[in-house]
Amino acid sequence: MIKKIVVQLSADNIFEIDVDADIFDNTHLEAATRAIECCKLKKYGKIRPIIDTWEKKDEKLPKKHHMLNSYWVLVNAACYDRAELLREKFQNQTNVDLSKEPISGHVTLS
Repeated sequence: MIKKIVVQLSADNIFEIDVDADIFDNTHLEAATRAIECCKLKKYGKIRPIIDTWEKKDEKLPKKHHMLNSYWVLVNAACYDRAELLREKFQNQTNVDLSKEPISGHVTLS
């Protein structure tokens, strides 16, 4: 079963990724990883500490958003240097270590 996942890395970096739900347990993590891999070629691409993803359906506004920890998505995409740079910058600004935070969470909008 193919799911179309929308991945928003930043305000101007939005991707639509098809992921086979029969192969991947976490389709949102896989879609975000593929979006990161698309950005690898860009030297100065922006990635926020939290990546927003949702399943694209016929509705205009998705009700369920999956939030992914960008540190773990970068590690999954083998972007270790960028993951560490993001972790250090975020920790300096907020005193929160992304490597010790959960991989994902979700929110349902009413």
